[in-house]
Amino acid sequence: MFKPNPYPKIRATYIFFMAIVWSLYAYSQGVKMSPDSRTYSLWADGLIEYNFNIFKLLANIDFWVSLHFYYHWLTIVALNKLLLGENWGLGIVVLNILAGISIAALLLKTSWTTTKKPACVIFAGLFLLLCHDFHLWIPFVLSDTLFGSLCFLIFTLTISLYQQPPKLSKTVIGVGVLMCFAIFFRPASPPLLIFVLLSIPLAIFFKSMAADPNKRHNFIIRFTLLACVLVSFTIFIHSYFMFYPDKWPFSSLSGWVVMLSNGYQEGIVMQQHFETYHSTPHSIWENALISLHKFVGYFYITVDSFSFKHSFLNFSFYLPVYGFSLFAITKLFRKGNGPSLSNWWCIFSCTLYIFLFAFFHSLQQIDFDFRYRVPCLLPLILLATLGLNEFINSFSKRT
Repeated sequence: MFKPNPYPKIRATYIFFMAIVWSLYAYSQGVKMSPDSRTYSLWADGLIEYNFNIFKLLANIDFWVSLHFYYHWLTIVALNKLLLGENWGLGIVVLNILAGISIAALLLKTSWTTTKKPACVIFAGLFLLLCHDFHLWIPFVLSDTLFGSLCFLIFTLTISLYQQPPKLSKTVIGVGVLMCFAIFFRPASPPLLIFVLLSIPLAIFFKSMAADPNKRHNFIIRFTLLACVLVSFTIFIHSYFMFYPDKWPFSSLSGWVVMLSNGYQEGIVMQQHFETYHSTPHSIWENALISLHKFVGYFYITVDSFSFKHSFLNFSFYLPVYGFSLFAITKLFRKGNGPSLSNWWCIFSCTLYIFLFAFFHSLQQIDFDFRYRVPCLLPLILLATLGLNEFINSFSKRT
């Protein structure tokens, strides 16, 4: 007997529910401005004044990161100011809601494509609703929701390379176009760029090789060992320049190096969370320890300043998600009875993507309110969904 596909009904139900919940939440919170929102507003005013000529704006604003890397975001802010005047912030919040709804649909679609299990799709939708760290930023006039949604779109297109080889060229072109947009949207795009540059050749050259479980096992072991070497080397070089910023050999980014070095000299791990601070480092190795602490801090569930409600919401979300994610990661190292080929690559991609963002920010700043974690939340939910899928499969194989 023909069984109807339950996915369209599940997706429609969740999308409708998320649209209502996020819209009501944004309405109840109002349009929220932060100090960064006001800075973006001033920069956007300058962009309008110079007829969207970013080079003239750069000549009149000195910032530690070139405003080239904010250009597309500032363009969105400027267009909203031209169209809506004083209500420009409302336009950004509406865009945040629309982006959130669209990306929720993409998460559910990807969850169904990779698992074909209604339980996994329901899990993904439920934990997106429980993800306080994601919907917290929807009412804010900030780039986090839009940037996180753009990153997830690029991520899902990239992992589709492992599932749709006939569309390889079109997908690569699409990823390239979106990547060019992301690079000039926010300075946090380098880990996304590295992810894309690693994933495309892997999809082209290593997918067929990895069809053999033994070769796949050898690949992940070698890749992990190589990553450990590269990460250790990067931390050492970074710690050296944090300890000796005057040794930085390039004129570009010298202000950035000095700013970061000052933070390391203060022992800062998470901005304004003083309980995480280290004493003043006296060696390169102590700087490296701060970076390692930052990496761990990127995944913190709670900190001292969180309210009981905030901590409870985070524990309700992160404990199951981290648990199933770690279960999925362990499956990468299994020779037999592991994930299907496409799911293996999807788990690998989620893990690589999340690691790159966490490592990048561990060498920069771990912000006070975990805003920089937003681009990883959707891939993290997907990784946990894949872990649930493997958990269910492990029981079905026993029976």
